[in-house]
Amino acid sequence: MTQAHTSGETRPARGLPPFEPKTPAEERASLLYQMARRRWVFRTTILLALTAVALCFFVAWRRDKTIIEMRLQMLTGPLAQLQAQVDQLGWLPAQPPELNNEAFTYYVSDSDRHYVYQTSDPVIIAVTAPVPMVLLGDGRAVIVYHNRKLEAKWMSVSSFEKAWDRQHEKLEEFEQQRQAQPIDLP
Repeated sequence: MTQAHTSGETRPARGLPPFEPKTPAEERASLLYQMARRRWVFRTTILLALTAVALCFFVAWRRDKTIIEMRLQMLTGPLAQLQAQVDQLGWLPAQPPELNNEAFTYYVSDSDRHYVYQTSDPVIIAVTAPVPMVLLGDGRAVIVYHNRKLEAKWMSVSSFEKAWDRQHEKLEEFEQQRQAQPIDLP
């Protein structure tokens, strides 16, 4: 920046060094420095964005895993009560044990309890409400009875529906076979 004086000569502005034209080598070095600086800014921005996305995915995945663990942990008390009753009485109770803040959305009926003891397949005896997830598939906690042992499991919605449909088909088949047999009177 220069200042014009009344005498017509130009002088550099105060505080600024006099302007000196750059040599082609200096201009090229300056251009290369600017390009390297732009690449660094671009790479840093991309790296920061990718790190933020990865962190968001990790936090969402961890949230889903924590919810699954909490839902299964919530069933440990009722599961222990049911197992103690099965061990003591040899039969599933008609009423499910109480959950802390919610109830089972399904618990075995009388005919289902009879089926449980006649089959060697695992049977879903109690179901909680479905839980929406962020990354992992939505699912629910269930209690499964198999060979006089109870187990809490997490099932995705699709695997639950398949197992539930298969179980109901087998239950209907069992009921048809049971009803087809003549009644034994003493």
